[in-house]
Amino acid sequence: MDDRKTITFEGREYYDDRLYVLTICPGRTHTNSEGLICTTIYFETVPPPSLNGPKERDFLVLATYFNSPGYPLLNLKHFLSRVGAEQYLRKHEPQVPLISLGGESPSAPLHYPQFQEWKQKNKMVDFSHKSLFTPGGSNPQETILLTREQFHWVK
Repeated sequence: MDDRKTITFEGREYYDDRLYVLTICPGRTHTNSEGLICTTIYFETVPPPSLNGPKERDFLVLATYFNSPGYPLLNLKHFLSRVGAEQYLRKHEPQVPLISLGGESPSAPLHYPQFQEWKQKNKMVDFSHKSLFTPGGSNPQETILLTREQFHWVK
């Protein structure tokens, strides 16, 4: 249970000034029988691939969540390399819309190191899957279904 105080903006509760938080996690995809792409985000351990199941592909997933209780998922991007995922995160995280800017992105975003300092100075907490799952469980994961049009991967 996350008991942090929240800020109300446009009818939604937020943990701090940021509307969104981003995180990189390992993920695995496969196409189901209806043609939807199933992405499973693994927050701790990626299990070995299934030998008798559908063809699977491992990715790094950059997940964008609303910075709100329950962390509703906003967007997923699939990356083939950690370098690509981290470059994307470093470029885009400082551009997240802020409540203090009326829900707009900064016109001159901070460089990533300065953005990290700003978060630390303002006691902002990054996304943590631990507030989403019941304590005592093992290997928490989240599965998302996407159409081919919604699926987005970056080299």
